[in-house]
Amino acid sequence: MTTSAAGVAGLVRVVDGVRRSAAAVAEDVLGHLPDTGDHVTGRSVDDFVEQAADALRALETLALETLRVAGAAPAPDAAGNSPTPPSSASSTAHTRRVR
Repeated sequence: MTTSAAGVAGLVRVVDGVRRSAAAVAEDVLGHLPDTGDHVTGRSVDDFVEQAADALRALETLALETLRVAGAAPAPDAAGNSPTPPSSASSTAHTRRVR
């Protein structure tokens, strides 16, 4: 089985788009602090939000690894920095504000 250069380039574009989207949505999810009005429910929702962000960051990491295997460099972020795999600890920095 052979893979065309155009096919690889298309794969790289899609995977890098998934990587960038997953990273952005993970940050967006962590920015939401729902007010449930109940401490126990709020804690459960907060835990769910953190798990969702962790899953998105795992997807971002998988996309980065896929790009490396394909021999492609992921696109730099808006500041021009090369992306690095996200730390799973980064979502734990999410401040709990249960109301």
